[in-house]
Amino acid sequence: MQIVTKATNFEVTEALKDYVEKRMAHVKKLVTEHQDEVALIDVELSKSKHHKHGDIFRAEVNFCIGGKCYRAVSEKDNIYAAIDEIKDELGSGFSSYKKKHLRILRRGGAKVKRIIKGLFQSS
Repeated sequence: MQIVTKATNFEVTEALKDYVEKRMAHVKKLVTEHQDEVALIDVELSKSKHHKHGDIFRAEVNFCIGGKCYRAVSEKDNIYAAIDEIKDELGSGFSSYKKKHLRILRRGGAKVKRIIKGLFQSS
């Protein structure tokens, strides 16, 4: 899994890079069925100045694997809080996809089981 971190209007420190990698490790745990494919996580961090609220930090993540892309965006007063929020948003989006995929597989398996069971009961 590759994590590419890019910053706009401020410098990314080693501590911030480590924090992003630590938070995106949570996403790495979710990626189990696509282990043979390369996962690419693009993290973009930026800082802007709001005329009433001061510094606003924006964290944006694009995560592509298996032909699917997931995206999360957060704007907070603290860059660490924005990173935490995108981790949660990205994790919930990916896990809901996995649950939906599993439900579809189980529903298909149950249908095959009913068909086979019906064949043996009619004989």
